[in-house]
Amino acid sequence: MLTYVFGDTHGCCDLALELVAKVDTHAAGRDHRRVWLGDYIDRGSQSAQLVTYLIKSKASRPQDVFLIGNHEDMLLANVDDWPAPYPAATRDILAKSFLLNGGAQTLSSYGVRSVMELPPDHLSFFKGLSLTWEDHLRFYVHAGVKPGVPLDMQDRHDLLWARGEFLGFEERFEKYIVHGHTPIGPVIRDNRCNLDAGVYINGILTAGVFDDESEKPRELLQVSRAGSISRRQAGA
Repeated sequence: MLTYVFGDTHGCCDLALELVAKVDTHAAGRDHRRVWLGDYIDRGSQSAQLVTYLIKSKASRPQDVFLIGNHEDMLLANVDDWPAPYPAATRDILAKSFLLNGGAQTLSSYGVRSVMELPPDHLSFFKGLSLTWEDHLRFYVHAGVKPGVPLDMQDRHDLLWARGEFLGFEERFEKYIVHGHTPIGPVIRDNRCNLDAGVYINGILTAGVFDDESEKPRELLQVSRAGSISRRQAGA
């Protein structure tokens, strides 16, 4: 089965749908899975539309994987009945950070003034997002991992927020790490690849194409507000 991994979409529903269409064309009827790396909301102006699409897609494609990003984590910190796995002080910081990091655009796309006014099915979608996923070759996560810590013992905060130490680490992990979160991609290394192309900065959205034989992406599919980019060889 082919696996198509989508970088951070940040409320850019139009580009996400364009990239989905490109994935479907590339798959050409073959069985395939879509893995979404989180950060569906904030920054862009179409968060509500994108989440509406993702909820429908999740219902019709049970093989797909939807991971949580740090932006969904900040949103959930504002939900009264969400049992946040953080100390109260940390949760308070995350809750206040939501509006400072694109949350205002998200609320505007829904036409509401607070997170608790979001549609119940959308809140349920955020609550049900997975923290990580893995296959026999790769470990998929939003931000990264802490070097030296077994993958099954990683801290939630590192999985959703990791940058410095993780990005600078050049040795092998237990599995090849596929991630987003840092908007400088696509970056392909021997131990990881970053598929966050910074869609809210430069209007480019990327999906990596993976198979069951090679841990690295075989190629990259991209779309751009400046005009569609058909495909790139991995590493190009």
